[in-house]
Amino acid sequence: MSSLTEHIASATQLYSQNTNMTEVKEALAYISPDSCRDEWAKVGMALKSEFGDAGYPAFDTWSQGSDKYKESDCKSTWQSINGTGGVGIATLFMMAKKGGYKPRTKGMHKPFKAPLSASRPSPMGESKDLAKSCEIAKKYWDESAPELPHPYAEKKGFPDHGLRVNGKWLVAQAYNAEGQIQSAQRINGKEKLNLKGCTIKGAYYPIAGDTSTVVICEGWATGKSINAATRFAVAVAFGKGNLKCIAQLMQEKFPDSQLIVAADNDHVKIAEEAAMSVRGLVVIPW
Repeated sequence: MSSLTEHIASATQLYSQNTNMTEVKEALAYISPDSCRDEWAKVGMALKSEFGDAGYPAFDTWSQGSDKYKESDCKSTWQSINGTGGVGIATLFMMAKKGGYKPRTKGMHKPFKAPLSASRPSPMGESKDLAKSCEIAKKYWDESAPELPHPYAEKKGFPDHGLRVNGKWLVAQAYNAEGQIQSAQRINGKEKLNLKGCTIKGAYYPIAGDTSTVVICEGWATGKSINAATRFAVAVAFGKGNLKCIAQLMQEKFPDSQLIVAADNDHVKIAEEAAMSVRGLVVIPW
């Protein structure tokens, strides 16, 4: 899994392929140096992740715009940044965009938003079928036992899995856009079955993390590993057929985030089809 997470880390650099210091300085003008300390430090992290120590003059000059500026504080904070904590140059541009910044280049810094007329396809044709799917899934979830150990989760390195167990099955719930449990996947080693009588389309398992980047993948264990290694938020689509739908849903939910699909080598073409409908989506084969 390490090779996959390395690929994902590399993919995040696509956000900064065309970044130069002039563009960064323009963006900094839209971020207040009087922001709370955490936000102020994030700017330093973003600059250091992109430019290394060469980014310090920009950080120092920008910080001088605050009445609270202290050169010693600025230097010590910069020196204390040994890692980015998932904060990259994309974070800086997102912060600037909230302040009214508009990129002057057509790069990945400018997030794509679907037209207002565009709508996410309904996961099921009939509302009564959707209601039935949710009913079945909720019943199965309620019948499953919480917080029991499971050999598959332990083997994958996540004994505190946060899921439920039903007989031999580890049960991962699948939520729809409205936050309802619409389906579930039953997992026991290589055996993975979506819940009978329910539809998995349009439903996913969310793993909380840094939403500057959201990674969409097929399996629960893959998603947990990506999240543990990168701290990025993850949406588990439970199969190749759901990648496109979940990518579109994540675009709506996180319009300012970088989206990455981590797809099995055999499913790259399907992931690339998803990329055609979600501008700026990056596909990582593994």
